[in-house]
Amino acid sequence: MVDLAKRTRPDNDDDVESPAQKRVLLDSAAAKFNVAAMRKLQRALEADPEVDLANALPLMYSSRLASRKTNKDKEESVPTKEPESIQQDGIMPIKLPEGPACVVHRLSDTVNTILNIHHDEADSIHSSELTKALVGVLKKSEILWQSESSANRYIAKCSPEVIIKSYARPSDYTEYTSMQFLELRKPHLPVPRPHGLITCGKSTFLFMSLIPGTTLAKTWPELEESQKIDLSNDLNSIFLDLRQLKCPTGMPLGGVAGEGCKDSRRHIRRSQVPLYTRDDFYNFQYGEARCGSELYLGFLRKLTSPFQAHDFVFTHGDVRTENIMVNLEDGKYRVTGIIDWEMSGFYPEDYECTKVTNTLATNETDDWYLHLPSCIAPAVFPLKWLSDTVWDNHVV
Repeated sequence: MVDLAKRTRPDNDDDVESPAQKRVLLDSAAAKFNVAAMRKLQRALEADPEVDLANALPLMYSSRLASRKTNKDKEESVPTKEPESIQQDGIMPIKLPEGPACVVHRLSDTVNTILNIHHDEADSIHSSELTKALVGVLKKSEILWQSESSANRYIAKCSPEVIIKSYARPSDYTEYTSMQFLELRKPHLPVPRPHGLITCGKSTFLFMSLIPGTTLAKTWPELEESQKIDLSNDLNSIFLDLRQLKCPTGMPLGGVAGEGCKDSRRHIRRSQVPLYTRDDFYNFQYGEARCGSELYLGFLRKLTSPFQAHDFVFTHGDVRTENIMVNLEDGKYRVTGIIDWEMSGFYPEDYECTKVTNTLATNETDDWYLHLPSCIAPAVFPLKWLSDTVWDNHVV
């Protein structure tokens, strides 16, 4: 294992980085992400010296690293002023908004009250004043979650009912538009309610309702078998209901606001053109395989192309215990919410079963995978799951 602390001294003294330059590089989001990844690999190697390190890498490692890399010229320059930040009990200070703010999705009356924006000023507030108001709220907020690798990614509780999710400015706002869509079409489902979205500099600040409870990831190891079965059944009812939403005729697949399709593996691929049919989606997923001879890939297409679903249903796209909230009520654990809808939209009905095992490893010990909600478990579409597993080695 490479020791990140050891650095080879260059032969040319002119190439030696100054302490300030080293600090900038080692403090970058990409560097911190790599350090966290190395620690994870080290733990996996200590647990099993013969572990497949490719499977031990963080989910979607390549795209997550790329998203954290800054312009090289900026990396080589020493900033004269650090962005304003605050630190609570997290691993690093969170970065506060800088620059002019812009309201992308209208703020609710609740959020305007939190930001101390009068109703008459909501549509005309100056961008700098909006930034100032947002900074003031964040300074008083409780940090509920913080990324280990980026000071821009965190969740802050700004009131008893509302949280702010901060992340790097995305190419689309799928999470927000999906929450809007579900609030209208399935208001009874346990999904966060959208309360507005602001962009500021390179960051996005998404306001949504707070889902009470704790993640199933924290609770699952403590549960009895009967409790696991009950929660799996509750989740199955929720996803059965969600999957009743069919893609309207003429509407492209993927995000409900036309954001397109995503396919997450070790990185996230995004469709460049609208997709409407199962063949369109099949070609998007497997049409640009990175390895394999033309003959072999043609063999795979002939073997697996028949295993395609006919219906397109609303899909979460990232069902895992970290994205499920539960609470103990009257001695029984109940599902209080499904969170993180960034990968959601209309997809083939068999797509969810291939993504629900995205984090399943060959040396897995978590029995969550034996209690997956039955309507989205691989057992419902076994041929699709198996064929996607074969393709995975060629399209990642």
